[in-house]
Amino acid sequence: MAPAPAPHILSLQAILRSYLERVLLGLQSVNDSFGTNRSAVGSPGPSSALHLQQQRSVLILDADTVRIVSTVMSQRDVLRLGVALVERIDEAAIDDRSRGPSSSSSLSSSSSSSVYSSLTAVYFIRPTKSNVRRLRQELKNPRFGGYRVYCTNFVSDLRLQDLAEGDGGERVEVVREVYGDYVALDGWHFVVGAGAGSLGGGDYGAMGEVVDRCTEGLAAVMLSLRRNFKVRFSRHSELAGRVARSLCQLTGVEQRGLFDFGERESGSNSTVLVLDRREDPVTPLLSQWTYQAMVHELLGGLKDNVVRLRDSRQEYVMSALDDEFFRKNMHLNFGDVGMAVKDLVDRVSADHMTVKGFDTIEDIAAFVEHLPDATEQQGLTAKHVTIMGALSKEVEERSLMAVSGVEQDVCCQASSPAAHYEAVAGIVRNGRVRAMDKARLVLLYAFRYEQEAPQEVSTLFSAMETAAGADAALMDTMRYLRKSTAAIMARGSLDLFSDKTLTSRFANLAKQHLRGVENVYTQHQPAFAGVIERAARGRLSVEDFPFASSSASVAAGDGGRGGVGGYGAGYGSGVDGVGAGAGGAATGTAAHQRSSKLIIAFIIGGTTYEEAKAVAEMNADGHVNVYLGGTDVTSSGEFFAASRAAGAHSSFQF
Repeated sequence: MAPAPAPHILSLQAILRSYLERVLLGLQSVNDSFGTNRSAVGSPGPSSALHLQQQRSVLILDADTVRIVSTVMSQRDVLRLGVALVERIDEAAIDDRSRGPSSSSSLSSSSSSSVYSSLTAVYFIRPTKSNVRRLRQELKNPRFGGYRVYCTNFVSDLRLQDLAEGDGGERVEVVREVYGDYVALDGWHFVVGAGAGSLGGGDYGAMGEVVDRCTEGLAAVMLSLRRNFKVRFSRHSELAGRVARSLCQLTGVEQRGLFDFGERESGSNSTVLVLDRREDPVTPLLSQWTYQAMVHELLGGLKDNVVRLRDSRQEYVMSALDDEFFRKNMHLNFGDVGMAVKDLVDRVSADHMTVKGFDTIEDIAAFVEHLPDATEQQGLTAKHVTIMGALSKEVEERSLMAVSGVEQDVCCQASSPAAHYEAVAGIVRNGRVRAMDKARLVLLYAFRYEQEAPQEVSTLFSAMETAAGADAALMDTMRYLRKSTAAIMARGSLDLFSDKTLTSRFANLAKQHLRGVENVYTQHQPAFAGVIERAARGRLSVEDFPFASSSASVAAGDGGRGGVGGYGAGYGSGVDGVGAGAGGAATGTAAHQRSSKLIIAFIIGGTTYEEAKAVAEMNADGHVNVYLGGTDVTSSGEFFAASRAAGAHSSFQF
């Protein structure tokens, strides 16, 4: 069964949506009525002059804020909030004032100029150096009558001054900080978009960019939740330690006033856990069998809740916000989703068969009234039938059931290196199985049995190179993962295969034989889920997951940031503020070890949808509220690619 919704948890998607609504509605008085024009957002068309004058605003985004907006608002939502056009700041905007009449527009240069000058541009951007530079260029030759700039995070005084100096015409009405610097994939699942380099590829300086991006994203989430947090991190990850200390420095020293809610730090029962993907390489390598995870793993990836099918190039939105079927079935296993799709088809077919004729005007009126809903339901049904068909094709062509059965045995059953070797070797010899799927399985065997059966591991690697047809790049990545993971597991604290201690072995036995499992293909439980559960119970080892502190002594609150003439007058305090205001990082020691009722688990290197499902189940229980975050969402293919990049740069060591 899919976990039930958790109404007690504050939705990050709802928070971001409220931020954006206030940003956009700030252009209009409360007495204005908003248009309901549903035409496509784009360049002005033949009737655009009247349309633009009615709408009166242009929303300008960057590559990151496009992601932020698209996961919480549809195009229709944006249009209803008074937006006539959406532009990208990093793409050259068409200045119609310099163009003559064309076939695509009936506006003359003068009328186009008049239309644009009557609009206000709403910038919703990250406060990066490049974005400030582009905004300065726009202000040199302004197209719009006014400019309102909303930044997703803290704006440095230097950049505020730079922007103010560039606004010679005094067109900028306000610059404000709106703390929404993260992409909310679900109400409790977010990413910050730090990229593939977050697995350790690149030098120390390059990794500093990853640290900064993770710090900024986590700080924004903490502000959204308005809570004080202790910050803990994996002791075995230098990168996790850097992020944790950077977060404490920002929230406890540099912006202490903004993050201070008057709670005693030692009394906080909220925790940020900074984890490292490399400590659990098992989870991203496993075959997935729940709906959302399969779409991401097998169909080219869910990019901000959108999947593009390779064969048809058709795009489908897979969001729990506006797809009730997906919301109810996203965490169900493949077989159950298939039955749910069949039921959906049967219902739509039955509704279609009831339309046999019209005897009265009232019958026709009733049919027309319900026609939009019926059409939408048919489109929804067609979408899920198409996606399930694509998944079934992948499962069949790649023999994934056979592969997955061996994967689960290797990872979840009692230690049996000889029997598992024979099963893995059989898959390696199978000509129908792709080299990448064989590589995943061989690596899982290597991770578990490197110490017990090193010769068998080496034999499987040789077979991959000779019989399985793995290319040089794949073999190099496998060797890097074998070597690096062996070192990590030797000093790591996670029990990836539930066989390190007598207690974990008994727990694994109980899972298999006493309470059973939902599906033989979904026996595995992510290691990080166990970390979160121990933190919730107050039993997480302080030695392995110490509390972070800032690099400087905590000074008196600096009162946040301010500005002159509207610059820097950030949202963030009081009932009327857009930014929700707080979530300061608290330091701690073993004496602070206690149960946590609110946890942000942040995985450097990317989350998985298997972990998202585990967190959804925790939230459904109601004993703890957990937010899962990461640099992005990863899959086996993306994990291999990131590992290949990390293997090519050895200057930054784990």
